[in-house]
Amino acid sequence: MTPHDAIQLFTQTLENLEKWMDKAAEHAKARSFEVDVLAQARLAPDQFAFVQQVQAACDQAKYAAAYLGGSRRRTRAGSPDWRSRSARWRSG
Repeated sequence: MTPHDAIQLFTQTLENLEKWMDKAAEHAKARSFEVDVLAQARLAPDQFAFVQQVQAACDQAKYAAAYLGGSRRRTRAGSPDWRSRSARWRSG
């Protein structure tokens, strides 16, 4: 698989994810409830909420594109790195 193929695969995955989110919003509207109920839902107790899974998919695509482009992975401006987040969660 070439880097270009990998990026195309991530693009298709994120486009599919966007379609699922649109369908979830339509379903929530048709059933008269807030779409946030679905966004915070878990399919199984040991899974992240849907919104966290979406964030993970986006982060994976972003970091893979940066890596394949020869760039180092960067955190968002003002966002703590994983070590400080991990320490905060453990102390929390």
